[in-house]
Amino acid sequence: MAGLKRNTRVSAVIPIADFQRHKENIQLILDQISDQAFEIILVLDCHSPEVAREARSLLLHSGVNGSVLEVTCGNPGGARNAGLEVSIAEWVVFWDCDDLPNAENCLKLINEAIHNGSDMAIGSFATEQIDRRHISIQKPSPSYWETQVGLNPGIWRMAFSRVLLQQVRFPDLSMGEDQVFISRVIRGEPTIHVSNVIVYQYRIGIPNQLTKSMEKVKELRVANDIIVSERNVLSKDKVLVSTMVIRQTLTMFKNQTENPAMKLSLFLRILKLMIKGPNVVFSVILLKLSEFTWR
Repeated sequence: MAGLKRNTRVSAVIPIADFQRHKENIQLILDQISDQAFEIILVLDCHSPEVAREARSLLLHSGVNGSVLEVTCGNPGGARNAGLEVSIAEWVVFWDCDDLPNAENCLKLINEAIHNGSDMAIGSFATEQIDRRHISIQKPSPSYWETQVGLNPGIWRMAFSRVLLQQVRFPDLSMGEDQVFISRVIRGEPTIHVSNVIVYQYRIGIPNQLTKSMEKVKELRVANDIIVSERNVLSKDKVLVSTMVIRQTLTMFKNQTENPAMKLSLFLRILKLMIKGPNVVFSVILLKLSEFTWR
């Protein structure tokens, strides 16, 4: 890889809840990894020994460096933590097994971050609508990238240095766990490199996708409570975290149709967050943007 520092290695942690369903896509991910700088960690959550053997065979025949880890977490937060614990590379990325990361561009992003002296990197991404066969590109603006990332905080387009993650872990949740993780990383005051390099293709419109499960969406409240409580210890308000938590609360408010008391509680939380946010005008604009933007 031209321009890649020889001592740079990247651990890609991929939690898998249903290997058989995503086997073909996992193969696609492995097929486009040609650089030995990568270490792929397939974290099989609640799978049989037979499936684990099949996953190891798939990884072995791909020729990609990596390992298969068997866990019984029952959620991607715990699975990612398990993968992070065994990872050994200088940088870590977290991918989903039903999307298409661009490994080459991921290395390019990390190399840019190293060159700039950063310990966290955020790349651009493409959104593929499976049911419409449409792809759109989202690149962060230099002037208001924190707002854009807060509106769509996909951890899969981010890369983190090993040093930055020494004290950071995911909560054991299926929804919102990545946003809690990001908010905890931000507490460490990282130097962030933002790039137009497209590192990931995020897919929507997939049947039974986790983000479409209303039962799992309820876990957003738990994640939201964690972020709100931990946000109070920030040395200064962060636009990215504020945007993320307001947008998360708006999602819950929108989906809460059965409990009027809960809906009122969420509305009051939105007002409180707006007042405490970077500024009220920004928050009102965010309320309008939320009608059109969310992954």
